[in-house]
Amino acid sequence: MDYDYNKRSYLLPEGCKDLIDAIQPKTAITERGFVVTARLPELQSKNIEIIAEWRTLRIIAKQGGGHVPFESTIEVPSGYVIGQASATYILGELRIVIPKAAA
Repeated sequence: MDYDYNKRSYLLPEGCKDLIDAIQPKTAITERGFVVTARLPELQSKNIEIIAEWRTLRIIAKQGGGHVPFESTIEVPSGYVIGQASATYILGELRIVIPKAAA
């Protein structure tokens, strides 16, 4: 997705223009479950925190010095087991998969 950073830069803290996709992570329902993806370029996995509470996922990304450039909250639909979620972070993309509840 292409963005005109010059028009949108006023919405983001300085130095976070490359993180615009992470503010609104993408969600999808697949055969694997409820999938959340977020582009988090130039971050290390140790700077990403995922908090799962009831039916809510919070993604918090920190840059050097503990600066939090963004925080995003995603509501997980009913019928998915958030306690069995798995997350991977490869090449700047965070992917969280939450499996369906057993029928």
